[in-house]
Amino acid sequence: MSKRVKQTEKIPEDKTLVNMKTKENGKDIKNESYWNKGFSVFLCQQILALITTGSICYVGYMHGGFIPTPNNRDIPSKLAYTLRCLVGPLCTVAFAIVKVGNMRCLTNASNPLSGNEDLVQVWKCILSNTLEQLVVVAVGLLSLSTFLSTEQEVRLIPIACSLFVLGRIAFMRGYTIKPLYRAFGMCINFQVLLVVLIANILCLSFRGIASEL
Repeated sequence: MSKRVKQTEKIPEDKTLVNMKTKENGKDIKNESYWNKGFSVFLCQQILALITTGSICYVGYMHGGFIPTPNNRDIPSKLAYTLRCLVGPLCTVAFAIVKVGNMRCLTNASNPLSGNEDLVQVWKCILSNTLEQLVVVAVGLLSLSTFLSTEQEVRLIPIACSLFVLGRIAFMRGYTIKPLYRAFGMCINFQVLLVVLIANILCLSFRGIASEL
């Protein structure tokens, strides 16, 4: 008996579906490689920011005899000293305000309802972020200054303000080049904020809310 061999016909796959799958796979690979590259860049900026913050804090705290500090250690003097140190961070907010106003005058975004807000969107984000950071850091430093007593401890106020200004400059510069590059400045500011908050919590926990009052 002869065996019958059944031949199955191959149904040709639609070229459109093949092209769509190829494009989707290409997009997935591209997105994955972009995410990996972005994460690597962010991680490098975070490590660099940590090294920068730690180095400046160490040098300023241990060898910062050149930093002027108030002769009186009473609370009004320390609060006044902190407010004066906050003038530098305040200038970063003023600069962002001027930048937004200048771009509105020189572009079609002079009218916020004209639909051209994308022209000033980057600097609006920079301004709002800088203002938010400044409010939290300023309140934290004013509170922390009431607990500081020695000359070395008081040096932390101008050191924190200097780091804030450095972080904002790096944040603005990086954001205008490419949003991914804003991470270095953002990490510096976040580290300053984190240290100030932790220092306040530790002072409240171990020294008490009525310390030096």
